[in-house]
Amino acid sequence: MKSSRIPILISLPPELERVEILLAADIHTGSAEFDEKKWAAFEELLKQPDKYVVFAGDQCEYATRSSKSDVYTQALSPSQQKRWWIEHLKPYKEKVLCIVDGNHEFNRASRDADDFPLYDIALALGIEDRYRSEGAFVDIGVGHVGTAGKQARYVFRVQHQAKNNVNYGTVDGFEGIDVFVSGHTHKPMDKPSARLVYDPKNKFVSQREVENLVSGHFLRFGGYGERGGYRPTSGKLYSVILHGKKKKEIETRGFHL
Repeated sequence: MKSSRIPILISLPPELERVEILLAADIHTGSAEFDEKKWAAFEELLKQPDKYVVFAGDQCEYATRSSKSDVYTQALSPSQQKRWWIEHLKPYKEKVLCIVDGNHEFNRASRDADDFPLYDIALALGIEDRYRSEGAFVDIGVGHVGTAGKQARYVFRVQHQAKNNVNYGTVDGFEGIDVFVSGHTHKPMDKPSARLVYDPKNKFVSQREVENLVSGHFLRFGGYGERGGYRPTSGKLYSVILHGKKKKEIETRGFHL
């Protein structure tokens, strides 16, 4: 397994002048509340040639005897959850730009059984170089700029948990990124941020924009959330549209499935 300090470098086909990066987190395959119809609609999106995906953790429910979730009520066992993902991602493995662990995979599987299920899934698919445990820097080349054949490049930071406080958030701990992606809260959010950047070489101050997105979830309301008196949360999803003709042309799109 590679360190999170080692970036994932990806150059997408240069003939694609516009690509859409789908953001997915908190899918919780194996949970009794997992929404199969929503995932099936998500898979239909992945069939489109300009669509790619980043996974920001909690792909699996992975209930164990020591976890909050009930091991006896999950729809699939941990081993079945791994096989489910291998089967469902096999046709789209080249479209998976990164996979990072969530607390359901790391805190449960690694602590109880020294198991890293998402790494095993990536290894089985032959994309283990796109897996990171703590978080990932993903450097993506899109289209081609000018006559030299260079690509417009965009840098994502992808991790499962993040803070979004009023005055400071986890996104503010990173420089040089264009998009920050997280999940965990089951509360989708599009909250762009900005910072002033001083260039000491050229004696120039510029403003850098960072798209800060929290992905929605793939669960029907019920289970321990309903028993605990929590309110239903939106399952709204987001994508990021990158353009290859002009550097740093980014759009965000929110949608429901």
